[in-house]
Amino acid sequence: MNDWLTVGQFAKLLGISTRALRIYDELGLLKSYYRGENKYRYYKNLQIEPAKEILHLKSMGFSLIEISKLIHKTKSQKIEILEQLLISKLSQISKNSEAIQLQKSIIQKTLNEFSKPNKNMKKERGIRMRDLNELTIVVTGIRDIDLTAKIIEDCLNFIGSSVQKLNFKNYSDNKNKLKVAKGPLIIVIEEADLQYLVKINPDIVLINNISSSSSKNLADYLKLYSESGGHMLTVFNADDSLSLELAANSEVRKGATYYYSKNEGLKEQILKIGGLISNGQDLEGRTGHFNELININWKFEKKLSFSEEVNVLSALLATLDIGIKKEHLVNFWKSKYFAIT
Repeated sequence: MNDWLTVGQFAKLLGISTRALRIYDELGLLKSYYRGENKYRYYKNLQIEPAKEILHLKSMGFSLIEISKLIHKTKSQKIEILEQLLISKLSQISKNSEAIQLQKSIIQKTLNEFSKPNKNMKKERGIRMRDLNELTIVVTGIRDIDLTAKIIEDCLNFIGSSVQKLNFKNYSDNKNKLKVAKGPLIIVIEEADLQYLVKINPDIVLINNISSSSSKNLADYLKLYSESGGHMLTVFNADDSLSLELAANSEVRKGATYYYSKNEGLKEQILKIGGLISNGQDLEGRTGHFNELININWKFEKKLSFSEEVNVLSALLATLDIGIKKEHLVNFWKSKYFAIT
């Protein structure tokens, strides 16, 4: 037993967590050499090389499921399977690289068209939101727009605001009645319904992905900007290339734009323009709040689904610019999603 290692010692030797070793054990990738009566796991030095093989495969981007197909095969079988997996992985990386380059080029084009790259965040940018009670927020696009609207609604309710949330059809039916109502208004509009839009003057527009770049679809979105000016803010998903094409439109650029992304390759551009970058655990961003620049370095309190995470990013950017006091804003997001120091 002299060369036996505890799970902690073995994990330290490999530079990984004990939790990772437990997962490898449970999946049958690397079983502990011995399990004591106390249920503790023990390993031996001869298991270091198999463990390093797993880590090497992970470093190439293979999932644990893919690694499980390899790890217990013969050498000749491994070579055959690994060759197939590597070809597939290389193809996927190439596609991802092309997508990143396209996104970066579109963002760079948008940056170049701004007179000053960070004008969205400058104190003197000239953008002033209406009174909170007269605020109009539009959430549109093709992905989870109801969820985004619900998060913003929760934030406004948290601070005691009497918020109204309606879908576009209800808004059309209740338009006259709402003229005398007090409180911020959230209007949820499906992309397909934008064609029926006649006139609207929102303060904030959140666009959760766009279905196509057809001239008709672009014209439908631009109806949101028919009465736009310097007061208007639009929030875009920078991981959606069609949204970035809309962001470069001159009508959209009359106001401010913020971007969010889960793509680390866009970090430099996003922070330069103004927006948020997330890897699912850490959130980094640079945005404006009233006339103050805010640098965000928050941590997610819990693991969110991909869909919930991107909707949180979109809603967060909107709430930063709707006139809520900073301490109230931080308290809401801290109570729901983030560890904020």
